[in-house]
Amino acid sequence: MSASSLNSQQKLANSRQRLLDAMGYVPMVSNISGEPMLGRSAQPQPRKRSFSLNLLPTQIRESVAAQWALRWWQNHPVHDIADMGRPYLQDYAQRHPAKLMAVSAGVGAAVWLAKPWRLVSAAAILSLTFKAGAKGLVRATLNSRRE
Repeated sequence: MSASSLNSQQKLANSRQRLLDAMGYVPMVSNISGEPMLGRSAQPQPRKRSFSLNLLPTQIRESVAAQWALRWWQNHPVHDIADMGRPYLQDYAQRHPAKLMAVSAGVGAAVWLAKPWRLVSAAAILSLTFKAGAKGLVRATLNSRRE
């Protein structure tokens, strides 16, 4: 059945079902009343890596630069902070997506108005970025050579 042959109610129903599937809702039956309802599946979702190369083509994914970037990020101090904040943000995004978008837009606008990149030179930012992850990268490289 093509999209043009569907009426507006069918398109809306398909759209709603795709949204419910994406959010993890499944049809269930109420234990109390026996009525059909929607509920969350009890199966735990697999943990996602905070930085994944899976979306990249295979040739790029297996390149030395991509592997170096992955090791650099995994040993960066901000990586731990990002991993700790992920469950909270995912839960908050599922409950309040509009608020999260509004806060994100507000933070982006505040950063754009403040323009903090004008206060520090690009060379200083790059050196701090590499310095923060360099110690962990050297350690990871040494550990990978031992194995």
